[in-house]
Amino acid sequence: DDLFDGMNEIKLCACGTSYHSALSASYMFERYSKIRCSVEIASEFRYREPIMAKDTLLSVFYTQINKRSYS
Repeated sequence: DDLFDGMNEIKLCACGTSYHSALSASYMFERYSKIRCSVEIASEFRYREPIMAKDTLLSVFYTQINKRSYS
């Protein structure tokens, strides 16, 4: 059984440093699965109306920025 059976596209949606990780992951997904993979910036994706078929795998990654003040 192949993990990607029935999938035609993989779409990764990420923000911040996760976006850069998703870019790297997209190369690995395409190489392993031989399925087209795209990466979207999450803040832009939410305003789009993407055309996604039922056989599209959508993965969402996000980051949280913690800013601390050091004296």
